[in-house]
Amino acid sequence: MPFPEANDNELCIERITAFFRRIAEAGARPVAIGGDHSVTGGILQGLAAPSSRLTGGRKVALFHLDAHIDAYESIPHWLGARKSAAHWASYLVRQGQVDASRSVQIGMRGNPRTADWLGPSYELGYEVIPIERYRELGPERCIELVRERAGDAPVYITFDLDCLDPSVAPAVSNLEPAFTGFTIDEATRLLRGARGLDVIGGDVVCLLPTKDSPNQITAMVAAAIAFELIGLVADRLVA
Repeated sequence: MPFPEANDNELCIERITAFFRRIAEAGARPVAIGGDHSVTGGILQGLAAPSSRLTGGRKVALFHLDAHIDAYESIPHWLGARKSAAHWASYLVRQGQVDASRSVQIGMRGNPRTADWLGPSYELGYEVIPIERYRELGPERCIELVRERAGDAPVYITFDLDCLDPSVAPAVSNLEPAFTGFTIDEATRLLRGARGLDVIGGDVVCLLPTKDSPNQITAMVAAAIAFELIGLVADRLVA
């Protein structure tokens, strides 16, 4: 969808919200490929609107794969934006579109910016599984946690490509090369663990085509993840 205002972040988010509200009112289940992670905030404001046929007025359970929690509501972002890639996982909970008690954030890693860098998500009520905890628990237990928390809630899956190791996806917005990220096999295994949940949509974000390798491996990985999301939606619709 077009963004004629370009650098006006908040207005772009509202345009996204209006676009996806129409999709939700039609009962369609979207899979989006976006720029930075701020788009998820706009998408879920639309999909979880009171008029949504996808949620029926219920809050959304979030399955969030990322290297970062994106819940840093205490700091402004680019050009002073407050509904940005750094804030969406927080304000969606505060506004009532996302139920953090049913949601899981997984894959967080990198050099901590502060000693309590995961604190905002814990305070909101998210289940947080940093990459070290994922390695300790193993994929099957992590999948169980996602399914236990989501239950019968409408589920939205957001996949930030920086949860993958930079060797797998080098062209992303915020590389975290200091710690090994997910392999593509690990990521797809986690996604397939959501099969049968009420997946109302999803997105793949933070692809930077201008930074990709000559064979465009990151773009191909993004397409593979989008295919997995489409498969989850389709499987739910024919179940």
